[in-house]
Amino acid sequence: MSQNWWKYAGLFLLLGAVVILSQGGCGSSGGDDNEDGDSGPLFPGYSGNLTTTGGVIYDGGNMDWGSDIAVDSTITASPVVYVLGAAFASPTGNGDAVISKFNSSGDITAAARFNGTGGTALAVNQNGVYMTGQRPSPSAYVTAKYDLNLNLITSTALAGDASARAMALDNSGNVYVIGSDGTINAYNYKIVKYDADLVQQGSPVIYDSGYNDEGSGIAVDNSGNIFVTGMKISGTGYSIVTLKYNSSLVLQNTVEYSTNVYYSTSYGLYPRIAVDKNSGSVYVSGTILGTAGPGDPFRDILLIKYDASLNQVATAIYADGLEGTNLAVDASGNVYVNGNYYNGVVQDAWLVVKYNSSLVYQSYFTDKSATNSMDEPGGIALDSAGNVYLSGITAPTYVSGDWSNFNIRAKRFPPMGP
Repeated sequence: MSQNWWKYAGLFLLLGAVVILSQGGCGSSGGDDNEDGDSGPLFPGYSGNLTTTGGVIYDGGNMDWGSDIAVDSTITASPVVYVLGAAFASPTGNGDAVISKFNSSGDITAAARFNGTGGTALAVNQNGVYMTGQRPSPSAYVTAKYDLNLNLITSTALAGDASARAMALDNSGNVYVIGSDGTINAYNYKIVKYDADLVQQGSPVIYDSGYNDEGSGIAVDNSGNIFVTGMKISGTGYSIVTLKYNSSLVLQNTVEYSTNVYYSTSYGLYPRIAVDKNSGSVYVSGTILGTAGPGDPFRDILLIKYDASLNQVATAIYADGLEGTNLAVDASGNVYVNGNYYNGVVQDAWLVVKYNSSLVYQSYFTDKSATNSMDEPGGIALDSAGNVYLSGITAPTYVSGDWSNFNIRAKRFPPMGP
């Protein structure tokens, strides 16, 4: 689970939630004692509900940025949803990671804050809720574990570049985080493994293509194989480089996709990855230079399917999408990719496109919080009933260079056809 960020002139694009019960220090905890959900004295700044037309919106008074969303898959009858991101006290300040919990009715029931670390990715299993993020000073990946009611259990920091971008959990409860490390124009993928209690397992694994490598996506299959993806930035262009490691983090396979791949240091359009745990198929989303379709002529959404050995099987391109942001796979093998929608008339809307397991297009939907709002995508998650959950940001209006009215937004959507 993860989110595109560094999207507006180098600022984090992170989804957050209301900050409550702040106790200072590294972290603070929330509780589940809000009976009526929605807004209230325990959760100021919230309006709406995950199930309402506009979804849940949080306005903290300054910048609040969209990041990730996860569904507790251990509760199938009444799914619980967690939302991650960051809240900024000022446009030039450091963000604090903020996590919120919603019940199956869409009401907020708990929230927590981790000070000084911008939250970028979120995952949940029976052991708890895991968050990773970027601490700028001293620079580090920071990963934290909470119980299912968002009481902080433990946290750890991995010194190095503050670029933790994605995380995944395996069936044994191990935690994996990917980002980059190095110096300007000499970055490498950096992958770290922790056990369920966030005890580091060995040294971080580094991948270096010989160019500038930005690790950005990670997923684990049912056999414990780890798949990662990211961007290779060379003097001649950009490539999406995807790797397979075994459960001991020994490299097994490498594949590179370079046809019309698009990347921008301002927009941070990083590729993402998901695994179909039933078939073992691997899916990677990204952004390519635009085609002659009806949508934006500049950027399109790319989706790639690989087999478990990273042999390319199929690709799909969606021309009405400005960029591919994240993706998820359901129990039937259908693939959902979210992004930003633009068709020449409607723009700055959330977009979800559904494909079957062969990457044959099935359906799509778009959504905005209001007619003239600017809505940017973040995380995507699915529950066992096929409902789609999105997180991101919304702004009633947007003036270039002013992010102060960007608010957090999350929403549940019904299953997509066919």
